[in-house]
Amino acid sequence: MLKDRIKELGINEGINKTGIQGIEIFKISTAFSKINTILPASICIISQGSKNLYLGEEKYTYNENSYLIGTIKMPVKSELINSSPENPCLGIIINLDVNIITELLKIFDELKDWQYEKKSKQIITISPMNKAIENSLERLLNISSNQMDIKVLSKSFIREFFYEILKTPQGHILRNSVQHHTKVHEMVPTIKYLEQNFQNDITIDEIAKFASMSVATLHKNFKKATSLSPIQFIKQLRLHNAHSLLMSGYNASNAAFESGYTNSAQFSREFKRLFTYSPRDIKNI
Repeated sequence: MLKDRIKELGINEGINKTGIQGIEIFKISTAFSKINTILPASICIISQGSKNLYLGEEKYTYNENSYLIGTIKMPVKSELINSSPENPCLGIIINLDVNIITELLKIFDELKDWQYEKKSKQIITISPMNKAIENSLERLLNISSNQMDIKVLSKSFIREFFYEILKTPQGHILRNSVQHHTKVHEMVPTIKYLEQNFQNDITIDEIAKFASMSVATLHKNFKKATSLSPIQFIKQLRLHNAHSLLMSGYNASNAAFESGYTNSAQFSREFKRLFTYSPRDIKNI
């Protein structure tokens, strides 16, 4: 069963690599309340436990009977309730593979096989789990211990997984995100641009020019997509990047500089405001 396979692979606390690119198992044994984190563009499936995700005022709850689709990498708040060493939260993260999804969409469009065609503005959604999705993931994880199987079979199994997702009533959300069918999803290239350039000194006028929008329209559409303004989004990316660098051993000054900050005092203030502890305290966490 998928649940048993995830438990076998989720040996260590935190993120466990599977050997398959873009596929990770997570194990979390401690409950926490509304911590700031970055949601990757991914599908997250929980095999044991329950999580809450907050984007602005919206709350998304998913558990063993459902999964979360996040179509854009973005800052969110995450909450985990009733997790313990005896009953940890276990699950799997599958990063969206735009190339595979695009290939599948061409086939769907050629055959006009969009049973649930809909232009949704959602960038995050919760969907009920089904047996076909479970089976495709189980087949994928069953090859994770054999490098030859991974090289030969992983892409076809990942393709099968996304095919099963696209067939569900929520499949149109993946389609919209890849083909930019709505004003919200039109912001995807701009979001990716900021992800690649957040360390640089970017002005709002430069962002608007890249998006081919007026500043006012950019603010309106960007906030609909992420619940943040473009400048707030950049700040969150910088702080989360600095947090990762600090966790990997960087000192505060270097982490700030590598993340786009030129003022150490400003960095420390904004870091503590977001994470509730200072950069120098991270070694005690």
